[in-house]
Amino acid sequence: MDFIKLVLDLGADVNTRLSYETEVRVASHVFWLKEEGATPFFRAAFGGDVEVMKLLLAHGADPNVPTKDHTTPLMALAGVGYTLAIDHHRSAREDMEALRLLLELGADVNASNDQGMTPLMGAAHRGANQEIRVLVEHGARLDARDKGTYCGDARRTCSGPGMLALNYAIGVAVTVQNPVNKPETVALLKTLMAERGIPVPEGP
Repeated sequence: MDFIKLVLDLGADVNTRLSYETEVRVASHVFWLKEEGATPFFRAAFGGDVEVMKLLLAHGADPNVPTKDHTTPLMALAGVGYTLAIDHHRSAREDMEALRLLLELGADVNASNDQGMTPLMGAAHRGANQEIRVLVEHGARLDARDKGTYCGDARRTCSGPGMLALNYAIGVAVTVQNPVNKPETVALLKTLMAERGIPVPEGP
């Protein structure tokens, strides 16, 4: 944090954007977030670091700048790009504080990136039940479907066409992460869908 403050005090552009992906170079590409175009605020949101998010906002950060593929900070916070045991958030409390901050700043709960993924799909993938409830309370669509376009990128596993947030809770393989079923999240989403008259697909 001290280093971040020092760089900001020296006049660093708080809204600078990554010109290429900066993944860790290991035996395989473990990140499925397309980072090109990400700002410092976006990266802070991706890790649920609300302290840094607030610091950057105080220095003029634009909280709505997406990546090149139109993934927003809200999507990143919720779980778009999240890989179990690879990515880590600071705490559940800070996640909720960051979520409410983004909503107060006008983040679109139904925005979708170039793959058709929404914040709700990210939260379902991460099994973030509190975030799911808040997103739905703010109008997130439970019947939104992705575009199933991961097949076009060799580093990413095809999600299959037209997947719901429910499907992400049931489990979708992404890079090094196998599908992980989240029973409590599945049950929550089915309940929320049923309460709103949205047809619940048959299956697990």
